Amino acid sequence: MRLFPKYLKKLSSRMRIEFDSSDVRKTATERTELPVPLYVAAIGGVFDFTVDCTLVWKSRDYTARRLRIEIPKCEERAIEDIEYRVLEMGHRFHAEQSEALEAALTREFRSSAGTFTSRRGRIQCLPHVRVNIDPDVRQTLRPNHLRRLQLDGEHTNNMRRADLVDTLSRRWSDLLGNIKDEPLIAHAAALTDEEFADVIKEMNARRQLHSYELLDLLREANERAGDLKMGAFEWAQAFDRALKQQPGAESVFQQSDAE
Repeated sequence: MRLFPKYLKKLSSRMRIEFDSSDVRKTATERTELPVPLYVAAIGGVFDFTVDCTLVWKSRDYTARRLRIEIPKCEERAIEDIEYRVLEMGHRFHAEQSEALEAALTREFRSSAGTFTSRRGRIQCLPHVRVNIDPDVRQTLRPNHLRRLQLDGEHTNNMRRADLVDTLSRRWSDLLGNIKDEPLIAHAAALTDEEFADVIKEMNARRQLHSYELLDLLREANERAGDLKMGAFEWAQAFDRALKQQPGAESVFQQSDAE
């Protein structure tokens, strides 16, 4: 009879360790890996997907230590259910659609995680899958993906280059518009930038050529002014309007007033 109280004390101590309320209320979590990957044939049955699976076990009714003891009792049924669902869904996808299959399996398992119930509580099993494409399919698709990456890179570079050209063109246009009439700009450009100086020289040369052409027209028109019953002043006004339409040129009358 003296041994009975000691037995009760030992049993009570053991029950407190396994079913401590402060520990049981927390969610115990364990992870296990499938020993071998799952192979499932894609549409056509020529190529296979390789599915690696991690099982996440959770329970609010067991301690972590007790959960590790209970998992082997449920693992076989869990793996059978996973294999069935993977095989059932894998046949719906083409061999190059590994990412789509992985997303579909993830949704499937999250919507209906496996639940195992015993006298002591419930255990939930949530599979996490990684689907790998067939090596032969990967090798076939590799050149296409590399080409796509190259085209994406070229497109990005071309768009960036176009933006830079547009920004630079606008800056140069604003600069030239502000300094086109400065008398010393050609000399300043020569001291600043060689390419910029060449542009200024070309602009001045074109402006001078246009002015000479207009002067020739004015002389010819002035000779015909008597025949057309128009005075030289009217022709000067016509020349002035034409001159103001030339890039960088000012009105003759504005120049005269300034002088």
